[in-house]
Amino acid sequence: MSCKKLFLGLLACLFFAGLSVKAQMQQAMKITLDVDTSVVFNVKLSVVWNLVKDPSQWNLFLGKSVTAFNATGVIGESPENPTTMEIKMTFADGTGRNLKVEQFTPQYRFMVIKVINPVQQGITDNFIGLTVDVIGETSCKLAYRIRVDGPEPAKSELLSQLKREMRTIIAGIAGKTGSQ
Repeated sequence: MSCKKLFLGLLACLFFAGLSVKAQMQQAMKITLDVDTSVVFNVKLSVVWNLVKDPSQWNLFLGKSVTAFNATGVIGESPENPTTMEIKMTFADGTGRNLKVEQFTPQYRFMVIKVINPVQQGITDNFIGLTVDVIGETSCKLAYRIRVDGPEPAKSELLSQLKREMRTIIAGIAGKTGSQ
């Protein structure tokens, strides 16, 4: 085989490999959210972020809506100090939830939480993403995004529970800050 044919063959392989990687990356970047919403609080960003950023302290604003609360582990802010926090909550209606903080990026006021259990049979993945952003000098926005992967009706059931629990968390923040 001549050098020219070998070179053209290698070039074609690189071209098609590049297309394949690009297609995979584009597919991986597409995330369909089940919930993408936000709530405005009429207080400074730091007030809401200080409440949200440490889930081990959420019991301080959840009040009577949570009858039992336990957080173990740490919120790590670097690869050398990884996040290992897990949260166990029992709500006033008797339902319980075990969560794990999967990602914590304080410079962007961002965290991702995963439901560990109970998770309905067939659910393959789930997350709740939280961000806090400034709107003005005296107001901020708490955005939350929820994604649940799995078959119906299990997906709808978990999604409904997570929406209800987020409303409880938001009500707790509003009560603690006297805003919304």
